[in-house]
Amino acid sequence: MKAEIFYYGEEQRRAALRVKQLLRAHLYPALSPVMSDIIGLTGEASAKMGWRYVKLLQASIPPEQGIQISIKSTHVLGYSSYIHIYYPFVYSQRDFQIESRKKFFPALAIHNRMVLVPKGLAQLLDYSKEILTPFYPIEEGGVKEVDFNDELTLGDAIARVGEILRKELFAELRAYSTYRSFNQVEFSRVAEQLDTDEGFLRHLCGTVVTECPFYKELTCELDQNEIQAGQWSKVNLTIHNNSPSLLRDITVEIKGPAEILPSRIQTTIPPTSKQQVPIALKPKEIGDFPLEFVFVLPEDEAFAGWLPVHHIWVHSE
Repeated sequence: MKAEIFYYGEEQRRAALRVKQLLRAHLYPALSPVMSDIIGLTGEASAKMGWRYVKLLQASIPPEQGIQISIKSTHVLGYSSYIHIYYPFVYSQRDFQIESRKKFFPALAIHNRMVLVPKGLAQLLDYSKEILTPFYPIEEGGVKEVDFNDELTLGDAIARVGEILRKELFAELRAYSTYRSFNQVEFSRVAEQLDTDEGFLRHLCGTVVTECPFYKELTCELDQNEIQAGQWSKVNLTIHNNSPSLLRDITVEIKGPAEILPSRIQTTIPPTSKQQVPIALKPKEIGDFPLEFVFVLPEDEAFAGWLPVHHIWVHSE
């Protein structure tokens, strides 16, 4: 997972390091963001990093706002660069040089997208004083303004960013697994295709229940828990969908120390309702044993190993 923290010199370094800590707490414990000091580089390296920042920021601004951001350079008494803003709708422009550039930082970009910028940047960019915000909302691929010196609001903002990005990336992973039609996540290959790292994908798969909370709201029961060993018994499995979601073509996989027919059932369960399915059981031995039930939607076949397992104890004699 690529993360980039842009900051302006030593006075913003403490805030940048705090962002790094919060990212590991709220997004991925092994995350290693790139720390980019805007005044710590010179020449070509400075220009390259500056253009990287500008492109990410520009992508978060709708074209209809009429705000164009670029990097300009001068070579008087050595190389230096500054942020240039052009407003084509009003034929106006502004330059932010030396200390005034500081107002654009710190900033955070994740997965090739700017997500956090300093509080007040929207007002700084507003040429008409009538634009509520020049940015796309963060929920729509834009950014959130935050006071990087307020640890409470900064923590809340990064937690929100983590929540949004996990949902977006898990949706990408789901779509990819459906398109490629694989039943087990090939982490190294998928990481390359989705431009992220293998460790983060494994971490993301572990959050499948968090990103798909309806799995936690599924329960099941049998109409009888005492059956004869060595012979077939018909029992009814009742599945309760306590969530507000329609679970279309959900598969129930059943395992245990018994012969089970069918051991894989597909059904559709409306929101806040229950579904009854008959199954046949033939216990192999006398005694108590658990049956395991796992519910899997078609788009989550690749993540079955991370889904909750429901146990029902059966007694055979």
